[in-house]
Amino acid sequence: HPQPSSAVGAIPTSSSAPQPEQPPEPSIQPLENGTILSAEVLSWHYEVDEYWFRIHALFQPNGKGDYLPPAKQLLLFRVYNDFYNLQHDLLREFPVEGGQQQTVGDEEPSRILPYMPGPSPHVDDKVTQLRKDELDQYLQQLCSLWEQGAEHILRHKLILEFFTPKAGDLEEE
Repeated sequence: HPQPSSAVGAIPTSSSAPQPEQPPEPSIQPLENGTILSAEVLSWHYEVDEYWFRIHALFQPNGKGDYLPPAKQLLLFRVYNDFYNLQHDLLREFPVEGGQQQTVGDEEPSRILPYMPGPSPHVDDKVTQLRKDELDQYLQQLCSLWEQGAEHILRHKLILEFFTPKAGDLEEE
């Protein structure tokens, strides 16, 4: 009797079998030296057991001399915890702007960082739709900080990291 042959498409068990080369991950260039001009949450969807918010943003890189490079349009997907972590980090980094510390001469701390919706014990489509609207308002208020003389926040590493495209996000000039 002939020996049984291995099944077509069977996974080799030998560790010496050649492995297919994986394509390299596209390198994500962090946003740096520029300002987020605008951002809005346009929609949400449910995927991989999480609600994802679709963000459209406009980033203006700094220029050199008289040259101003074209602005970059960003299409980003973030979960609620990304927003929550950003807010937490901003309040820690900017206690005066977050109203947690008063400046000399102020009777009460003055807050310019926007508020965002807090965590919810139960999240469903209805809660997510409400959050989408509130997070949209949060991003718009955040981007308007330059009107209050707080452009330094919009140029800060925390903001640029939040808006840096990740796998699945898009960046266009």
